[in-house]
Amino acid sequence: MSSTPAHPVPDRHGQNLFTTDAELHRMLALYLPPELVRHMRPHFERLGALAGGPLDELAQTADKNPPTLSLRTRTGIDQQKIDKHPAYVEMERLALSEFGLAAMSHREDTLGWKGKMPPLVKYVLTYLFVQAEFGLCCPVSMTDSLARTLTREPSRTARVSSTCERVMSRVTGSSARAARTLASATPTAARAWSRLASKSRGSTRRSTSPARTAVLSFTRSSTTWPDTLALTGEIMPST
Repeated sequence: MSSTPAHPVPDRHGQNLFTTDAELHRMLALYLPPELVRHMRPHFERLGALAGGPLDELAQTADKNPPTLSLRTRTGIDQQKIDKHPAYVEMERLALSEFGLAAMSHREDTLGWKGKMPPLVKYVLTYLFVQAEFGLCCPVSMTDSLARTLTREPSRTARVSSTCERVMSRVTGSSARAARTLASATPTAARAWSRLASKSRGSTRRSTSPARTAVLSFTRSSTTWPDTLALTGEIMPST
């Protein structure tokens, strides 16, 4: 009686996706300096273990519990927001904060390494991460790309300040706070926020919907810019 052939894509749940990847180890020895490999090995091993277990479980939970749109408060006030499942928020924390996937290319000190990391380090971490959760790496990569774009225009601070003030005078509540937070983070980012908000208002005037406008706002966590820069969509009454 013939044995059942092995599945071409075996289930690796419960394994460390770094320590069991012999080909990856050979690639690291070929393309990274030995001292950097030694420094990063504990981080690779931790993410490999997460991807083979807890991160994989978080991803499955988040996949079954997608974000929900809340339209109004319990008392009927029109206040819309997007609620994310705690599993998705925890994956964001791992990707953006603990491993710094969006900030690694823009900082001189990441994961205890002095100086900028070679791009390959970020790619290895991403390679391990996406084996458990691929969807989150879209906003992570866009955050990385956005930070790179914003840092290319560091000047024109006077125009940024005046434009940002005009925009903030047209918005209220959380969007105004987000704009001020952004302005304190980087003038270039404030300028980009202003442009996006202005475009949004312009599209509202031409829209058939008189009650709402989508306002793009940047938010920043308490950590150093641009560690966890993220784009969030808010729905606010049009003015």
